[in-house]
Amino acid sequence: MSSGINLFVGAGFSTEAKNKDRLSLPAGSQLSDEIIDYFNLQEYTSLDLSQLSTILESTQKNEFFKFLKNRFSVYEYNPLYQSLLTANIKSIITTNIDNLWFHIVRSDDNFYLNDITISGPSYQDRSAIDYIPLHGCVHHNPLDFVFTDLNIAASFSSDPDKWHFLTERVQRIPTIFWGYSLKDAGVLQSLHSATINYREHKDKWIVLRNNDNASISFFESLGFKIIIAETSELLEYIQGKDLKIYKEPLSFSTEKIFPEYSIPELSEISVRSIESFYLGLPPEWCDIFTGNLHKIQNSLPGIFAIPSYFVVNYQ
Repeated sequence: MSSGINLFVGAGFSTEAKNKDRLSLPAGSQLSDEIIDYFNLQEYTSLDLSQLSTILESTQKNEFFKFLKNRFSVYEYNPLYQSLLTANIKSIITTNIDNLWFHIVRSDDNFYLNDITISGPSYQDRSAIDYIPLHGCVHHNPLDFVFTDLNIAASFSSDPDKWHFLTERVQRIPTIFWGYSLKDAGVLQSLHSATINYREHKDKWIVLRNNDNASISFFESLGFKIIIAETSELLEYIQGKDLKIYKEPLSFSTEKIFPEYSIPELSEISVRSIESFYLGLPPEWCDIFTGNLHKIQNSLPGIFAIPSYFVVNYQ
């Protein structure tokens, strides 16, 4: 986590966040129950989330997407999430449509979230965290969520650049899969060794809630290392590690870029000699600090004899 990590998060990651109604963000089965109640679909209780979504997208798409936006717009969250920013996060890949990460990253001026579906991957930007919402996001306009079986299955071929980003990152940077059951067809295809010409992945971990031997054996067979924890427990663990921020903080000063033109401290300034004044030499820093800037003979009214590098510093 100090040298660089990807986070691949699913519904189980966002359980410590709430919407404006103070309801915790739901996982798949809970969301299905809420959709059935909200849209009066009691006769469809045997269907899963993707099947319910298929029906609603074809009959009540606008109302369905509006419901999802209200349900997954985050208004408060566990402050432990902010401990993640002490790690060196290279990218966030998510199947969630919520805006939790926008709140987390906004709490720290050293970083910003770069949505690659809008602006493409960042390039050598140490303050950027690349963000790829595989199923859409409540911040997108127009809304275009991916919940149906057909859309999920077709997403790999319909937007290959998005999936190329995923395959490239898991090959180059270690990844933690958190709160995600690894069932999407697109994700499975992008992680399959044949998709990347049988090249090696970097180390990858998956967070499981229960110490279930069958699940552990399954994910170990896929090359995962196992973490057993609830979301809150893992956040507490990361906070307790007291990781350091390895990305340089943002700076709006030009001192490092143009040290020869940086504004000196008052104690470092020498008094200007009277000879340099009468010789018409350019103003020095003592003239700036004392305000003794005089018009030269050919100046326009209000224009002072200040070299261009002084102007640059004040801009």
